[in-house]
Amino acid sequence: MPAPGKRAHEIQPGLLLATPALFKSAGHAVRPRAKEAIMSVLVFFSHGEKGGVGKTAVASAAIDLLLASGRRVAVVEGDVDNGDVAKRYEGKSNVTRVKKVRLSDPSEYQRAVNDLVTFVAEIIETAEADAVVVNMPANASTTVDKDIAVLSDAVADLGALITVAISSGNTDQSIKRTVGIVSDGIGNLGASVVLAPEFLKDENLVSKLSERGLEQVELYPRLSPDTMQIILDYPESTMGSLTHADGPIKSPIQRMRIAQYLRQARDVLKPVMGGLVDPDVFGSKR
Repeated sequence: MPAPGKRAHEIQPGLLLATPALFKSAGHAVRPRAKEAIMSVLVFFSHGEKGGVGKTAVASAAIDLLLASGRRVAVVEGDVDNGDVAKRYEGKSNVTRVKKVRLSDPSEYQRAVNDLVTFVAEIIETAEADAVVVNMPANASTTVDKDIAVLSDAVADLGALITVAISSGNTDQSIKRTVGIVSDGIGNLGASVVLAPEFLKDENLVSKLSERGLEQVELYPRLSPDTMQIILDYPESTMGSLTHADGPIKSPIQRMRIAQYLRQARDVLKPVMGGLVDPDVFGSKR
């Protein structure tokens, strides 16, 4: 077992030659384009060791950052029962597809993982998106994390760049589960960042996580309750659109707060965005 924060598989971004691949677990054949170099597609997972740690907020921020950078994005809504990410981004410009995959049911996790792998394979084969953002459910540690070998083979065969943001709780048990995701789960497949959610109001959480040997730990920004409520009041609007003067939010202060949050999220998520997010998207630092 690698030490926490170390990667068993490092997939580097850049030009990759398409190679024949057959995902028997998914029943999906991927035919190579003869002698054609393709850019690796980013597959970004917003993961967490339990519910209520901000996975949906992180997935949404990642999608908005990619869209605002002019990227084409495919979305996997793994938290089907809530479906907030699917509702917010389905049908939006440059969102090429939204796929709902029930990743929360341990009794059906093999089928769900197969569906996930098949979808990613289709996106890469058709070159219809630059990135796939996967919003994980609360109990993904009992489903997707159990089939790391399948995902590892998929990454190796397709040349996808897999990255993970892992939102952690602040209890000892939560931190232990977060370490497990990094060392034994999806976090072991590529570059990952562990997020200490600022809304938990635990000023020691970053140091607690770092002390457990996690290499990349960042404080993830919070929205004020009133700004968060405004975003929730517009569940079918991207966060980026809520920063526009001609958008539905009339208060310039609230628009500014959302833009500031997205800037902060941009800087925190930079290590796991595969170089696809423009450094000045939503404005420069202030």
